[in-house]
Amino acid sequence: MTSYGIYHQLGANKEIQALAAQHQELKSRSIEELAQMVTDKKITVNQLLHELRLRQEANPEDSGAWMKLGELLTLSAAGSTSPQEPQAETDSMRQLAKQAFNRASQVGNQEQQINTRIEVAKTYLTYREFDSALEQLSLVLLKNNTHEGALMMKGLTESRLEKHQAAIDTWKFLASRRQQDSESAQLINNLIENELERLEFTQSQFIEITINNFANLDLQSFTKAFAIVRPVAGGAPIAVKSIDISELEETIKVTPENLMFSTADFWQAIDLKVEIRFSQTGLAKPETGDIFGQLSPIQGLTPTQNYSLTIDQVVN
Repeated sequence: MTSYGIYHQLGANKEIQALAAQHQELKSRSIEELAQMVTDKKITVNQLLHELRLRQEANPEDSGAWMKLGELLTLSAAGSTSPQEPQAETDSMRQLAKQAFNRASQVGNQEQQINTRIEVAKTYLTYREFDSALEQLSLVLLKNNTHEGALMMKGLTESRLEKHQAAIDTWKFLASRRQQDSESAQLINNLIENELERLEFTQSQFIEITINNFANLDLQSFTKAFAIVRPVAGGAPIAVKSIDISELEETIKVTPENLMFSTADFWQAIDLKVEIRFSQTGLAKPETGDIFGQLSPIQGLTPTQNYSLTIDQVVN
């Protein structure tokens, strides 16, 4: 045990010495210069992170420096699109950015903390990280649920996430706090009207598949149902919707949200077949004993149209 402890102590000391030597070499460099060194592959991302941590922990109450660190990490994560960049490293940078932003948001009085979180949300919006922006705005509203700037940004962010009803509700609450005949109230009402139109359009973008013999099916041995739209010629499905048997209904809605690839066009694809399969194991791949039904080939899907099929075949 003593030898084991000495081994780890020596290893730790070696790592500390390496970090100290690296810090002596890099301490005079600006953050922008360090970022360029990463781009030029003169130092690694991990070396950059170690250096920035060493600098920032020496002055933990500097909110601006934490913000700058968070922005740099967010920028680095947004630029990590190369296949050579491990996803784990990108996720790590995003997590470190979140930690840096949280440290920045804990400095100062409540008003300062709120203002910092608003700035964090703006940074996330710049890099199209809408879920993270929404999280920051929700934290602001926990402390001040009538913060008008946060409410406006929250509605815009929910709209970008296509959470249309949530955006409408947020803006209605904001509008209720304005003079109804004011210019700002009219602006918010215009946003609400536009969002209602988007919501109505989104709600019309679906097809329905009705199972004709639903009442006669024995579902006890199945765990999931899959509604699948695929090309007649074969290949990967265009859209797949998975439904737990306990939540299955006679009619299933399939929408563009169920597309396998976001770049595909749900309504332009032609020569398709639509099927519903009941799975015993819950796996997407057909297995012996699964039951299914499918439509005759169709030329294309039509929004709001109902297609009917019968579950009458067994996977052998």
